[in-house]
Amino acid sequence: MKAADQMSAPQQQALVNIANGLSSSHGLRGRSEMGGHTRTMMALYRGGMVLANGSLTDKGRDVVQSLRMKTPNG
Repeated sequence: MKAADQMSAPQQQALVNIANGLSSSHGLRGRSEMGGHTRTMMALYRGGMVLANGSLTDKGRDVVQSLRMKTPNG
């Protein structure tokens, strides 16, 4: 999987949502966003960021940590 700064915004948001105890699809609206989210989660799974049950792997947690370090209010 790509480094955190090369991931799409939806991929980053899905990981942060999971880390915050929310649904990975939290904040999405409509069929288009939800359909895209399915592919986002597949990419995160293939990249070793999430498990089949939607929980974060160590790699996923590392990415979230790096994202939070880049965000002032992270």
